[in-house]
Amino acid sequence: MHMTGSHHRTAGPRPAPALSVHGPGPGEVTIGALTAGGCALLLFVNEDCPTSAMTLRRLGPLARAWEEAGLTSTAVFEDPLEIAVRVARRLGWAGRVVSEDPPYETSRVYQLVSVPTAVLVDRAGTIAGTVTGWDRAALVALIEEAGALLGTELAVPEAIEPLLKPGCSSKAAIDPELAAAMSAPAGTAAATAGYLSASSRPTWARRRWSGSRPARCWRAAARPTSRSSSRPPRRRSIPRSTCTARR
Repeated sequence: MHMTGSHHRTAGPRPAPALSVHGPGPGEVTIGALTAGGCALLLFVNEDCPTSAMTLRRLGPLARAWEEAGLTSTAVFEDPLEIAVRVARRLGWAGRVVSEDPPYETSRVYQLVSVPTAVLVDRAGTIAGTVTGWDRAALVALIEEAGALLGTELAVPEAIEPLLKPGCSSKAAIDPELAAAMSAPAGTAAATAGYLSASSRPTWARRRWSGSRPARCWRAAARPTSRSSSRPPRRRSIPRSTCTARR
């Protein structure tokens, strides 16, 4: 499901739920540890979403400067950790990387509908605001809000088109069996079993699938795979020897 980017302020202090994630290191990843130096930005993404990739690419170079100013940035992948680390490195994400396993409990408790979703958590451990999809103006406002909480000015992403781009469905918002199969490597028994199980689901629940592998996102799944049949037929050239010359 696509959503346009939007900036939401919480109506009242809402504690940030605990994280059920794991990172490359042995230690536990907690909200308290992430906000110990000031604030934390959680960026929920997954490998299959092009908007997630664009967001990681554009915010990644800013992450180190943010951390030095007191804002930690953590990419929360709805994918296996080895995939998360590889994708983050390829896209130039300089922040922290963690992964959550099916059934994506962290995404569920943060009430995710689409990715990417950015969540700002203040020093007290409460949610200060969220942004869904890629919305450059809303993300700038969220980063400026973090700067105000820290008493400093933080770098913001450049104004490069597109300034607004919808995201893709969070794996927490779709059928659990289908989501688990999507995270399994293509061709494995888990992926095949998930696809076969999904074939008995309603049409809307199978829209992310194309063949035996997940589509990149809802929009990609709906993209036509062949040329329109209404295209006029191609004209055949007639050999010069068969033409009758005019006198």
